[in-house]
Amino acid sequence: LEGGALTLSAPALNSTAIEGEQSAASLLRLQLDETEGAPVQLTELTLTAAGTLQADTDLTTVRLIRDLDEDGRADPGEPLLAGGQFQSGALTFAGLALTIPASGRLSLLVAGDTADRAALNSGEALTISLGAGAIKAMAGAGGRSITVAGLPLTGPTLTVPAPTLTLRPGPANPSGTLPAFRTDSELVLLQLEARTSTVGAVTLESLACTASGTGDDSADIQALRLINDLDGDGRIGASEPVIATLPSPYASDDGGAVFSSLALTLAADSTTRLLLVAELAGTAAISDTFAAQIDVPA
Repeated sequence: LEGGALTLSAPALNSTAIEGEQSAASLLRLQLDETEGAPVQLTELTLTAAGTLQADTDLTTVRLIRDLDEDGRADPGEPLLAGGQFQSGALTFAGLALTIPASGRLSLLVAGDTADRAALNSGEALTISLGAGAIKAMAGAGGRSITVAGLPLTGPTLTVPAPTLTLRPGPANPSGTLPAFRTDSELVLLQLEARTSTVGAVTLESLACTASGTGDDSADIQALRLINDLDGDGRIGASEPVIATLPSPYASDDGGAVFSSLALTLAADSTTRLLLVAELAGTAAISDTFAAQIDVPA
């Protein structure tokens, strides 16, 4: 009888996050080692998908790639061996004819393109497995069928993460000490940059700030406005919309103010710049200073 034996394993993925509109997202790594010192031919491989993420529709294309550098990513130049789509949670790559040399190794990557971001919901999960007879292989070319050690095999669980919003000072955020008039109605206190992750849109519901400086904020600031800095220059443009206005925003000096019920939708993978603008009441003394900071929950 011809020799030849295979052992299957699944090296860890670089990431177990999956999201919409990805191209060639890594879904599963497979490593096949020949252990008896004789060549083996891999002819067929069947994948089974399970979980709340719908593989039939949420994965638009699935590819089997030879992972030449064994880095777990689909790199340019790596051979595409087969492709297809899940149907009823199963996908078979047939007619492979992949030779694994004596005492050699074949590293494979299952990669997929995902559907629109709106189709994949935060918290949905996907696990790809191989059943007991999921791999067909034979000793040599056209020899006897062999049993693959390591089956059945269950891959890692991939999960759609929650969208995230990162707030930071914008590139045109005021710095140092800047002059102002006591009747200034458009005093820019902050430029804020809001960046969303690629997972999905984020709705900004509220924004809190805290005043500081030597001026009496409760008496000297008669309104705060939040403005969409469309051109990102840190200045108030004539066509830049006011998102919200807070009259008499501070109940006390160095107090806090909250813009509530904003319902500002920020698209996935986007950057929005906002201006926090103060309208002074004309009561500040010469040399009084005014500042503010955004309160970000821990």
